[in-house]
Amino acid sequence: MSASSFAPAFAQDALTPEAMTKDQPPAQCIFFSRLYDWTPINNTNLILWASRTQSYHVQLTPPCQGLRFATGVGFFSRSGSARRLCTLDSVIVDNGPGIPERCQIQEMIELDDAALKALLAQAPGRPEGRP
Repeated sequence: MSASSFAPAFAQDALTPEAMTKDQPPAQCIFFSRLYDWTPINNTNLILWASRTQSYHVQLTPPCQGLRFATGVGFFSRSGSARRLCTLDSVIVDNGPGIPERCQIQEMIELDDAALKALLAQAPGRPEGRP
């Protein structure tokens, strides 16, 4: 599946047209040392903060069912790099007892202010911005 053909598996994981970031060029990687924070939007979309002012829209496949309620996430680098998080690496969500859920990063797009605002408007319980 190409990045341009990404479609969420469930209607509740779809974004409003204003929050779509397809017009932005995809990011290749983010250095782990720059990761600052994260905000879940739904089970297939989250925002990763590389600094207080630099953010990325991350689309996951398959959906991580516990993402919206997770208190923390982990990351797995497919290349084994301990330095960067890239497209096709994974987000790990620990949903409590059992095996943590691993969801692949399908697309990672740097956000401008308008796209960030549109995504944050869909973040459950976080309409004002970052937690």
